[in-house]
Amino acid sequence: MPDAASPAATGVRRTVADRPLGPRRGARRRRQCELACVDLYLPNAREAACVTGRNEPTEAASALMDMVPQAIVKLGAEGVLSTSGQTVRHHPTQPLHVVDATGAGDVFDAGYIAGRLYGFSEDDAIALGQFAAGKAIGALGGATSAPTRAMCQEALGHLPWPLDV
Repeated sequence: MPDAASPAATGVRRTVADRPLGPRRGARRRRQCELACVDLYLPNAREAACVTGRNEPTEAASALMDMVPQAIVKLGAEGVLSTSGQTVRHHPTQPLHVVDATGAGDVFDAGYIAGRLYGFSEDDAIALGQFAAGKAIGALGGATSAPTRAMCQEALGHLPWPLDV
């Protein structure tokens, strides 16, 4: 029997995508069709531009609002753009020393998704994703340098962490 809060019990499912789009002919249209099945899209700025045809990140994020219910466009050192309803919001990051940016976007995704699964607000989940990515870029090894949950809780103790996960 599934847990009462599980997707099987509640019927709530979310489809998340973070897949690069290559420059091949017809790729933009194919990707737009694929996004019809996605609830949350987490591209970087280049991927968002490839899908939308808009090179300016804020314009690309705006265009994504017509394609997916929610998108977060990763801008590297500039932070992220989130879409909610018909609004695009910028969430800047703190200046950090970069040792190895390999996997930083994936670590952001993991932190953000974990935060949402913990019940965090969008802003708090973005803060968790940014913290995790910031830790990952500070050491060699990229994603292997991602922080543990305990490290995140220590640094972000003000967030509403669940007691039993």
